[in-house]
Amino acid sequence: MNHTQIHIVGYGKMGHAVERLAQDYGCSVGSIITDHSTLLRTMQKHDMGVYIDFSSPHGIIDNLEVYASSDASVVCGTTGWHTEADEVSAKFAASNGALLYASNFSIGMHLYRALARRVAAFSQVSTSAQMQITETHHTSKLDAPSGTAITLAHDIIAESDYTDWRLDGVEGSTHLPVRAIREGDAKGLHEITLDLPGEQIRIAHEASSRDVFAIGALRAAKWLQGKSGVYTIDDMMQDLL
Repeated sequence: MNHTQIHIVGYGKMGHAVERLAQDYGCSVGSIITDHSTLLRTMQKHDMGVYIDFSSPHGIIDNLEVYASSDASVVCGTTGWHTEADEVSAKFAASNGALLYASNFSIGMHLYRALARRVAAFSQVSTSAQMQITETHHTSKLDAPSGTAITLAHDIIAESDYTDWRLDGVEGSTHLPVRAIREGDAKGLHEITLDLPGEQIRIAHEASSRDVFAIGALRAAKWLQGKSGVYTIDDMMQDLL
């Protein structure tokens, strides 16, 4: 198996998981980068390989701008920058770099999103149908709602009569309510409910280990190697399925 060299950016729980599992998934760790200044120094060395970024919402835009200007390849699992996604994507599209980003690298989440879209389409059978997303994560997660919840919200909006989503919104409006709960060391639970007259449908996806996100990111790094442009995990999954 040809190994893909990776550089881990952000050395929290996710960074440690990526490092621990890298060898098992055909990757070798070239460096571990814990701050923006170290990232700049690494870029100046023109180190080859794919950068896997699980850093912080506070500094991710600066990191992404460096990757784009350096024509680097990056798998980005850091969330909290969705409002600037179009601008970032344009910078990569104008470079020779490659960006694959996802709010959730779990392979099972890809199936869950498909189920969410089907449930959303079904909501149109009743004018009184109501949907809601509830997400639960560990107390140290900085962004709320989660990037995955926002992705799910957009999936639902595309297939339903909702026009937008709103954190802690009220039912009965054209805005899909999204709830965010922070407790303990929850790895990630996303639940979608559809209320119809006299009945309720619930579908849920729960990650029991951070390893599922690390494995998805490592697979993405191998898939991204040698490519240029902007991709999402959907692009990768279309090749894998």
